[in-house]
Amino acid sequence: MPAIIPTHYLDRMCETRDYQDLVWISGVLCGSRYFQSHAPTYGFPDAAFSIVERVAWFAQGIRSGAWTYYEAALPECQTAMLAVLERDTSHPDFAEKYAFGMREWRVPTAMRALDHWLDASDDRNTSIAWQIVAANRGLIQRLASTDR
Repeated sequence: MPAIIPTHYLDRMCETRDYQDLVWISGVLCGSRYFQSHAPTYGFPDAAFSIVERVAWFAQGIRSGAWTYYEAALPECQTAMLAVLERDTSHPDFAEKYAFGMREWRVPTAMRALDHWLDASDDRNTSIAWQIVAANRGLIQRLASTDR
């Protein structure tokens, strides 16, 4: 299997946990042959989908406001992401805030509160995403392989 992400490189990224490396991993996953832009989880298992969607939710929300994420994300993807977040009982506030955004994204005053939460929770989200990467290294490598 030709590796886009060699084991030693992925191990190093998991040790340093740099945000830009997380973005790179998300980009590699979205560029893989498994990525299906209109599938609810992009055709990925939950772990890979969670990494990609966490990065998108926070990056877009922090950069342009949470409403821009909800306006652009397919409703089926939002439903799938909410289900993933609800299964993570260690961080219930993420599911609560995500569901809030799904309901209230057209209400500017409500979105200001979510924008503040995103800003305050960005480091924690990045840490959670890295935990998912570290626990699913083999999956990420398989999804990023160049095998046809």
